[in-house]
Parts: sequence; structure tokens; C-alpha cells
Amino acid sequence: MFTPQSKGRMPLFESVTRPFGQIVAIDDEGDLDFMSLKGKAISWHWEFMFARPRHGWNLIAQHNLLNAVAERIDAGQIRTTLTRTYSPLDATQLRRAHADVETGHVAGKVVVAEAD
Repeated sequence: MFTPQSKGRMPLFESVTRPFGQIVAIDDEGDLDFMSLKGKAISWHWEFMFARPRHGWNLIAQHNLLNAVAERIDAGQIRTTLTRTYSPLDATQLRRAHADVETGHVAGKVVVAEAD
């Protein structure tokens, strides 16, 4: 997965990607040097979940994609990366969640939410 720490790793991406391979990124990096990928004709793809609604492009496809994901989650075919939930939504729980994330050792997502 591409992360902000990957900025200096473009040669690594080039070395582990086959010719005509593809890399998908979700993070924002404005000044990446893609030239090391050119020799293998590697494709770089940005994924941005709000691109369709932002540009008003094929909105029914966005609707269908979200419904398909919801169905797979409900069927147990897709699991979320949620690992911790704090409740209720208040300053104490926000501080606890923030302290966890600050350690740099949290795997998955941390959520602070209202009690059900």
C-alpha cells in the first residue's frame, strides 16, 4: 500500500512491479518522481471515493458500488478495518482515541461514536 512514508520508495515500486503492471494509490503526494516507472510502462492510478459525486459523473455507478459493498459486508465477505470503538462521543473518549493513535501502534481504524 502506498503511504506518505513511501515518497522515497519509487525505485522499490519499480523493482517489485512487473512490466505493464499497475499501482493504485489513495494518499496525496504532490511531488512524486514517476520517471523510474516509465521504463516498464507501469500505470499509476489514483483512487478517490468522492471523484464521481464531486464531478457529477455516473452517479448511479457510485450508488451501485456502495450497495454492492454493503451487501458483501452484510454477507461477511468483507471485513472492516475497525479495531477499536470508544463511546460515548465526548471529550474524554476523543482524548483516549487520540492517545491511542498518537502511539503509532494502532492497527486498523479507531472510531469514537454515540452509544447505540
